[in-house]
Amino acid sequence: GGDKDGVVAESVGESLVRLTSAMRIEGGAESAEEQRTPLAGATGRDQEEEEEEEERGEERSGAAAAAVGPLTLIEDISSLVPRNAIRDIGKLQQNIMSNLQTANKTVTDFNVFSEEKYASISPELAKLAKHLKSIKNDLDYIYKKTSTIRLKLKGKYPQAFAPA
Repeated sequence: GGDKDGVVAESVGESLVRLTSAMRIEGGAESAEEQRTPLAGATGRDQEEEEEEEERGEERSGAAAAAVGPLTLIEDISSLVPRNAIRDIGKLQQNIMSNLQTANKTVTDFNVFSEEKYASISPELAKLAKHLKSIKNDLDYIYKKTSTIRLKLKGKYPQAFAPA
């Protein structure tokens, strides 16, 4: 768990380094100190950590020294969100993914079950539907016959059908 978080944080950091380096090249290079100044105080980092970074920056030369600005920017950005919060978010995402996979398996199993059940009762349902259609036709025939008989009786015996 913890090793993955470190790898993810490093790969995100590397992406940000490339992005900020490209932005510096396109937008004109500023000194490492000018890039660090706006965010350095806002991150809540110790003065000691900032001094260590400065010492590491002084040890670098040439192109390595130019990379201090983007690295500081990345550190400043990553310090805005606590590592344990990022770790908790990762765990939450893993739990959600696990729940979704379980739900997906359940739905898939249910679909297989219902398909098998439908296949087993489908012939029976077809028979019952055919039987219901036959019953409906019989009832329609009976209704027509009784209506015809009723009309004949109404013509022959009108007083029997008069309103009371």
